Amino acid sequence: MTLNGANLKVEKAGLYDITLTFKLAQGSFDKNFSYTAVCTQESNLPEEMYMIGEGIEGWGLEDNPSQAVAMHPFHSQPGCFWAIRYIEAGKGFKFSTVNTKWGSDFTDLGNGTGFTVAGGNCSVAESGLYTLQVDYENSKVIVEPAVIIGMDAPFGNGGWDKTLEAAKFTINGKLASKTAVAAGNIRTFVSCTLNGDWWHAEFVPKDGKIVYREAGGDPEAIAIAAGQTLTYDFNAGTGVIK
Repeated sequence: MTLNGANLKVEKAGLYDITLTFKLAQGSFDKNFSYTAVCTQESNLPEEMYMIGEGIEGWGLEDNPSQAVAMHPFHSQPGCFWAIRYIEAGKGFKFSTVNTKWGSDFTDLGNGTGFTVAGGNCSVAESGLYTLQVDYENSKVIVEPAVIIGMDAPFGNGGWDKTLEAAKFTINGKLASKTAVAAGNIRTFVSCTLNGDWWHAEFVPKDGKIVYREAGGDPEAIAIAAGQTLTYDFNAGTGVIK
């Protein structure tokens, strides 16, 4: 433990008893403090979540695990996941906590909104770009039209307004795009029901690909100039500045 050092980390999620010990002694800060962390109850929440089905990439799992598309954990929200996908009307999909076998797949967890369940699969009534969300602890599955918002000067959102209409990206089929009104670094996120704060579901483009913040720190500074257009294709995983 050092002054202004890194955050404390544990090997697995769960309930911990943390003991901080202070020893009055001369010398550096790290010589005076120590700590122990004992896990008293392991978390039963999944650390991974996947989407499968005709409406995603296919029904793989055991036969073709690559068809199970990983969702992204919300920052600071254990057991909560999200993903943005273009889904065609009537094409089935569902969710799974593993990507290698059947038996952990589910549809609505008993509390789903924004889709219908028939024949053991989810589907949407209209084709479009959607945000899919899972709150495993509270048995919620939510599917709603995707709303992408840009933060700070490049998107005319210097007040960092999480709901600013003028900062919303234009959705056109599979694509979400926005032209920068000023130079600066890109900060973009998806506005959705389960998002506890904007940066909990943040992402940026880098080298033509979308980089998701997930449980990490602030994303790398990616610059955009006034007049350039940022376009995301979430199915393809691309983020392009032109």
